[in-house]
Amino acid sequence: MSTVFDAIGVESGEILWSYAANLDAANVQFAQFSYGYDKNDNLLYEARAHQGGQGEVYSYDKSDRLTNASRRA
Repeated sequence: MSTVFDAIGVESGEILWSYAANLDAANVQFAQFSYGYDKNDNLLYEARAHQGGQGEVYSYDKSDRLTNASRRA
């Protein structure tokens, strides 16, 4: 299995990361995750491309305390 973990950029103050795992030499995708972080390194979302983009979304108050976590379909 090969994996790729890559910073894919900064957008609107968010740091975006992507992680992909391939099952075999034919590059059949096993899993792909994308993550977004704010400027304080708080996780804003996780998206799972291998599950149709499902994931979680998080929000924080001004003291960086988690105030909401929700699942997105």
